[in-house]
Amino acid sequence: MASLNDVPAGPLIFFDGVCNLCNAAVQWVIERDRRGVFRFGVLQSEAGRAALGAATTPTDLPDSIVLIDGARVHIRSDAALRIARGLGFPWSLAVIALAVPRPLRDAVYSWVARNRYRWFGRRESCMVPTPELAARFVDAGEFAAPASDTETAADDPAPASAATPATGAVQKEALVTTRASGTFEVKMTPEAMDDKAEGAVLGRMSLEKSFHGDLEATGKGTMLTAGTSVKGSAGYVAIERVSGTLHGRRGTFALQHTGTMTRGAPELAITVVPDSGTGELAGLAGKLAITVADEKHSYDLEYTLSAP
Repeated sequence: MASLNDVPAGPLIFFDGVCNLCNAAVQWVIERDRRGVFRFGVLQSEAGRAALGAATTPTDLPDSIVLIDGARVHIRSDAALRIARGLGFPWSLAVIALAVPRPLRDAVYSWVARNRYRWFGRRESCMVPTPELAARFVDAGEFAAPASDTETAADDPAPASAATPATGAVQKEALVTTRASGTFEVKMTPEAMDDKAEGAVLGRMSLEKSFHGDLEATGKGTMLTAGTSVKGSAGYVAIERVSGTLHGRRGTFALQHTGTMTRGAPELAITVVPDSGTGELAGLAGKLAITVADEKHSYDLEYTLSAP
């Protein structure tokens, strides 16, 4: 029979691996936890289930974020406020909110938690830790068998079903997703295309890009376009190969673009071509979003990195 003594030393944060909001919160904590106080794990993973089994009874399983700190288990608003305290000044000032009665704090927390998928979306994977952060993510082997009679610090636990993964794939182990962002410059050069037929006007362009930020790379590709006689309606497809480093991992991968404009309303999807990653980026999957503001281009890439 395991107890909290079987849990590794140091505060542990377990989070809902399919929740966009929870993933963003963990990223926020990692960026501000300069002393490396916290370690992390995914609730749906084998490590998460083992840790919670060692720390609580099955009926005490949380469904969003849980903090295990020594012999205490904190969930809901208690967990959030104590995590903030562990980050030091000025975030530690949030602990003042502990003076607010727990039922009131938890009511607000639970309201957000109940709507987090609807408001922020969900996924089947979460953040991939960089090599520098990998040691801060727990492994299931660190935990002993589940216990049945230990104490939790929360007095209103969520039902066990709330933490049950929605799919078998997640239940096995949640991949971790991370977010890369930055800016890029693009040069588009028209290429000759022998198209004299009636109908949509077809075009072809070469692409050259320079990415900066979390992705330091160059891109090279080809774009095919189709223009119409209706103002604001057109379409394009493109394939580009990206070469460089992504969060310090070196390799290449390909992006596939599919874009349409329907009378001024744009729709664009950019996806990492499956199994196109090479080198340290083998196993890369994800989607990229582009924003253009004040004639400047920026990108947001959400990706997972699995073993090849």
